[in-house]
Amino acid sequence: MSEMRVYVLVRHGHAMDAPAFKGPSRERPLTERGHEQARALAALLAGERITAVYASPALRCQQTAEHLAKAFGLTMEIRQGLLEGRMIALDQHESGSVLVAHGDNIPALLAELRVKCHELDTACAWRVELTAEGTVNAAVYIRHDGH
Repeated sequence: MSEMRVYVLVRHGHAMDAPAFKGPSRERPLTERGHEQARALAALLAGERITAVYASPALRCQQTAEHLAKAFGLTMEIRQGLLEGRMIALDQHESGSVLVAHGDNIPALLAELRVKCHELDTACAWRVELTAEGTVNAAVYIRHDGH
């Protein structure tokens, strides 16, 4: 049997409202609720074998990723390929990676993988297991109660 690759795709936590924020979108921070959501998600992922945490350069993604990295004793790394509006390339990340991105590119990736993305709330995740050939073996939505 070929080895499975596992990825956890995380949408950033609740961020400051875009119209109320006076700076560039990439600099919008998490709200306190967003920080709480990220900590709650980290607790839900405690049983996963996480080997790396990557984040979009957007501050809200970095802040979400920091909570996850801390929970696993890892250092978060920024990846340009996770920016809003970009297609996520799983083959650029090792199995066991958490990818913290946005509400547009995670559903786009799931659609490409033929996974029906019925929801993607803030600081929630999809755990996707792929075969060596890149076919989806399993996809599970992980949601905390902090909404």
